[in-house]
Amino acid sequence: MARCLDEWSGRPFKSNINKIAVAVAELNESILSDGEMMVNDLYDLLGLDPNASGHHLGWTEPLTVKFTPMLDKKGRPILAFSFVETPNNNARLRQ
Repeated sequence: MARCLDEWSGRPFKSNINKIAVAVAELNESILSDGEMMVNDLYDLLGLDPNASGHHLGWTEPLTVKFTPMLDKKGRPILAFSFVETPNNNARLRQ
């Protein structure tokens, strides 16, 4: 497992590029079948805790992520990923 960084929430976690890509593919399958998914749905697929914004923001179109190798504040390598399509509140609010 590598050190990864979710740039949208700013939190680091342990994973790898393949696991993130599989989670995004699963999320996109759900978007195509259900019409929408929330940010916290992706976090759940990644094994991450939900966050407050992720409950209200999401996607109605398939998501693309961008991977960027970076150095953290201590100069250690970390794999950052970001959402190409910004999460929005066009997806219905979950109760």
